[in-house]
This record gives sequence, structure tokens and C-alpha cells, in this order.
Amino acid sequence: EEVEEEQEMEDVDKCCVPGDAIAKIAERKGVDPSKIKKHGLPVRQGFWDAGSKRGHNAKIRASLGLKQVPTVLVVGGGDGVGGLQKIAEAVGDQLKDVKENVQVVVICGKNEAVKKALSSRFWPTNVDVIINGFVSNMDEWMIAADCIVTKAGPGTIAEASIVGLPTMLSGFLPGQEE
Repeated sequence: EEVEEEQEMEDVDKCCVPGDAIAKIAERKGVDPSKIKKHGLPVRQGFWDAGSKRGHNAKIRASLGLKQVPTVLVVGGGDGVGGLQKIAEAVGDQLKDVKENVQVVVICGKNEAVKKALSSRFWPTNVDVIINGFVSNMDEWMIAADCIVTKAGPGTIAEASIVGLPTMLSGFLPGQEE
């Protein structure tokens, strides 16, 4: 079986991998090193040039219906997990002592229970809170924000890095995030 696998690997035209560790595995499996292309962690197309849009966050804030005030983005991945509700509440409570108006954008992903709970919560008067479910334009929300609070999802960390968004990790799920 291993011999058959190596023969199949010899027929590879190009092998795209995220980094050195996977490139070494491909080589061990018989892929010609000249056919291995390292691309880094795959990200959605909206992030390909998102870093260059960072200086235009006022325009993007306006297009998203946000105010032109300091903005914290709180996310818990596509499923809205990682203690998202408690973290969003803690962020809002901490900002009550700020002397200016601020806004917190919470992306709840597919977690309707958290979205409903946060939507019905009382927030400090100087903190505007925008609560969304799943969004398909995360690049715009990241460009519009001044910082992000998120669990240690590798995709979110990579996307925030591309945008140049200061990131605070609030926790991790067991496995690759740990």
C-alpha cells in the first residue's frame, strides 16, 4: 500500500501546503520538492488586500452603520463559542469607566442563544453594542475595529494579523487552539 501511495505522489503536478511541517510530510510521501508550493494558512479572499484598507476604517465603519468611535470587536468563531457571552459582557462592563463613547461589536456566529441573551442585556450608557449572528464579511468588521477579543482560533488570528488588528486572546478550545 505504501508503494502505491508513493507512486501516486510522483504523479502530483503541484502540492500546495500551509508551511514547512506539511511540506516535509509531502516530501516523505514522495512529492518532488520542486512541486511543493508553500502558501501559508488559507484565508478568504476578502482578506487578500485587507491590510491595505486598514487606513480607511472610517469609511468602512460608515458602510456597516457604525459610529466613528473606538470600536472593540468580540468574536467566538463561526459557532460563537469559547465563553463568548461572558467575554462580551465583561468587555462591556469594563468599558463603562471609559470617559468617552465606545462601541462593542459582537459577532455571535451561529449561536442564536448567545445573540438573544446579549441583545436583551442592559449595557452601560456610554457603550453602544451591536450584536450580529453569522457574517460573511468578517474582513470589513475587522478593518472597522480598533482591536479584537477572540478565542485562539488559528483562522481568526491569521485574519487579524493580515489586517494589522491588535488581538487579545480570551481562551482556547482543546486541540489545535490549545
